[in-house]
Amino acid sequence: MLQKSELSKSFAQLFIESQIEVQFTSDLKTISWEKECEASALGSILCLTQETCRILRYKKLQKLYVAILKEAVQAAKADGAVIEASFIECSLKKVTSYPLIRGARC
Repeated sequence: MLQKSELSKSFAQLFIESQIEVQFTSDLKTISWEKECEASALGSILCLTQETCRILRYKKLQKLYVAILKEAVQAAKADGAVIEASFIECSLKKVTSYPLIRGARC
């Protein structure tokens, strides 16, 4: 994901014949914050439980994920990110769809 500019378009040309997909955005701050919010919430739960993503099948940990995400979104908004109201719900739906197979990593 790159900030939309002439320089980033030129940079993206380097990857035309690769499997790397370059996307452009006019709001890199928001995109970066969304990824950081999700990573911090999911990462902290997986680290503390020493489990895989399957742990998120439990409602108690889904609630914890949402609570951490809400805190992170507040920080993102304070920094000027424009986080949509549906972000938390969509993020929870995404992480709960990850594989439940023991040993599978997100």
